[in-house]
Amino acid sequence: MIYLIIDKSIYIIGEKDMFEKKNKGITLIALILTIVILLILLTIGVNTGTGLIKDSRYTKTISEMKTLQTGVNKIYEEIKLNEVDESKYEGNTSSLESSKKAKAQKSYNTAKNNNKTAKDIGNFEDYKYYTPEELKKEFNIDDVDSDYIINAKSRTVISVDGAKRDGNTYYSLNEIEGEQYNVDYINPFIKLSEDGGTYIIKNKNPIKIELEAELQEISKDKVKVEYAWSTSNEITPDSWEELILDEENKATISKENITNEQTYYLWTKISIKSTNEEVAAKVSKEFIVKQSTQDDIQYAVIHKKMNLDGETYTTFETEQLFGLGSSQIKPRTKNYEGFTAPERQTITINPDGTTVVTYNYERNKYSYTLQETEGIDLSESTQNGDLYFEQPITLKAVPNTGYEFGEWQLSESGLLENSTENPTTVLMPAKNLNVAIAKTTSQFTIEYNLEGGVLAESNPTTYNVNTESFTLKNPTKEGLIFEGWTGSNGETPELTVTIEKGSTGNKTYTANWAQEYWGEFNGNTLIKKYDTLNDAFSNAESGNTIKAIGNNITENQVSNVPSRKSIFLRFK
Repeated sequence: MIYLIIDKSIYIIGEKDMFEKKNKGITLIALILTIVILLILLTIGVNTGTGLIKDSRYTKTISEMKTLQTGVNKIYEEIKLNEVDESKYEGNTSSLESSKKAKAQKSYNTAKNNNKTAKDIGNFEDYKYYTPEELKKEFNIDDVDSDYIINAKSRTVISVDGAKRDGNTYYSLNEIEGEQYNVDYINPFIKLSEDGGTYIIKNKNPIKIELEAELQEISKDKVKVEYAWSTSNEITPDSWEELILDEENKATISKENITNEQTYYLWTKISIKSTNEEVAAKVSKEFIVKQSTQDDIQYAVIHKKMNLDGETYTTFETEQLFGLGSSQIKPRTKNYEGFTAPERQTITINPDGTTVVTYNYERNKYSYTLQETEGIDLSESTQNGDLYFEQPITLKAVPNTGYEFGEWQLSESGLLENSTENPTTVLMPAKNLNVAIAKTTSQFTIEYNLEGGVLAESNPTTYNVNTESFTLKNPTKEGLIFEGWTGSNGETPELTVTIEKGSTGNKTYTANWAQEYWGEFNGNTLIKKYDTLNDAFSNAESGNTIKAIGNNITENQVSNVPSRKSIFLRFK
C-alpha cells in the first residue's frame, strides 16, 4: 500500500483502486501521478540494462586479458628454458599499417602511463600484434573478438580497444588496482645440476648437487629455498632445511653418510617468508647411489661452432672434465648466442682416459632486409635474404645526382648502432635485421645577370631534383628589347627557358638586350635590321615583310613590300 499526500489530501495506491482519495477522488491528478511513476521506473530499467551490458563487456575483456596473461607466462617460461624459439614472438608493431599502428601505439602509451605496478612493460617495438584469429590459433582461445598487442619479453598483454567501465578505459591488467595478474607473475623454479638416476661416489664421498634458483621478479630476501633428503617417496615437515643462496642464487646440497645401493630422494621447494606460501612446488629427484673404487678419469668435451660456409665446424671451446671410469654420463651443452645447441649425448667414460665428446652447434640464420630508397643505388650492397649469424654484410650507397647519403639506420634491431660510414660492413646480429637509409636532396643555385633589366616577378634562386618544372620569367629594359637568355642553356639567346623536374647542377643565366630596329623578314626568318623605316623601305626585297621591333616604336608592322616599293602601315 502506497500513500501520497498532495495538497493536504491523502491518496492510497492499492490493489483494487489505483488511486482512492479518502475524502474525494481527483481522477486527473491520479492519472498524471501514474504516468510519472511509470516513466521513472522505465528510466531506471533502461539505465540498469545499459549498465549490465557495459559490465558484461568489461568482464569479458578482463577475462580475455587474464587468459592471455596465463598463456604469455607459459611462453616466457618456455623461452627461459630454451624450449621454444624466441624469434617466433618478436615484435612487428614497427611494420604495421599506419591505422593499426597508431591505434596500438595509443593503447600502449595509455597502459604505460597508467601502470600501477611500477613494472617495466618494455618497448612498443617489441610487441607483436594479434588478431582474434591469430589469438585463437596461438593461445587456443575460442571466445575472443578483440585485437591485442603482446610483449613476451616483459610478459605484458595490452588490449587495443580496452575494457571500459565507469567512464574509464583499461588497456592492461597493470592499470587495475587489486588485480592479482597485474604483476605478470610467473612462478620461480629450481634447476639442479643432476636430473636423478644412478649417482656414483668414490671413497664414501658425499653426494653433491648444485642448485640454482630462478626467482623471476621476487627479491631473494623475501623467499626461502629449502631442501630435504629421504629414503622413500615421502617427506615429513620437519625434514626441510633452508639453503643460503650466493650472489648468483646458487648453492650446493650435500648428503653425508651414504649407504651403497641405497635410493635417496632429494626434495626442493621455494616459499614466501612472510606467508609461507609455496611459489615453487615441491619437486623430488630420485638418486640410486653406487660406490666405486676407481680413480677419477679425465675426458674431454669439445664444443664446435658451424662456420659461415654452413658445412664445416671449428672448435670454439674444449672442456677437460673428470668422471668415474666405466660410468655413464651426459655432458652438458653450452648456450652460445646465434647458435642452436645439439642434443646432449650419453656416453661411458673409458678407463684409459681416451673419451672425447664432440658437440656441433648449428649457426642460426636470420632475415636481412635492405629497404630500397629513391635516388640511391644499392646494387653493390649485400642483397636481401636469410643470412647466417655474424655473416659480413656490405652496405654501399651510391647517391644519384641530386641526392646525398645521410646514414645507415640499424638501431631498430637493438643490437647495432646507426652509422654514417659509406661504404661500411656490419655483421649479421642474432636477430632479424631491417636496414633503412636516411638521405637528403641536393640544393642547386640559379644566378641571374639582368644587365640592367628588371623583373616584374622574381625567378627562383634554388631548386632540387624534385622541384616541379618551371619557366623563367623574362625581364624588361627601357629603350631596349629582350632577345633572350644565354648561359646554362647555351650561347644562343632563348626567349623561353624551362628548367625541367629532375634537372641538376648550379645554373647561370644572362639577359641579352638589343636596340629597337626595323626588321626585314622572309617568313619568320630575319634577313636584315634597319635603323629607320626609310632605310628598310628603300632596301627591302620585294615580297618580304618589314616589322617594327622594340618597346617604343608605335608602328607595329609593315605589310609585304610590293615590287613598286609601296608599304602599308598599321598603328597601335
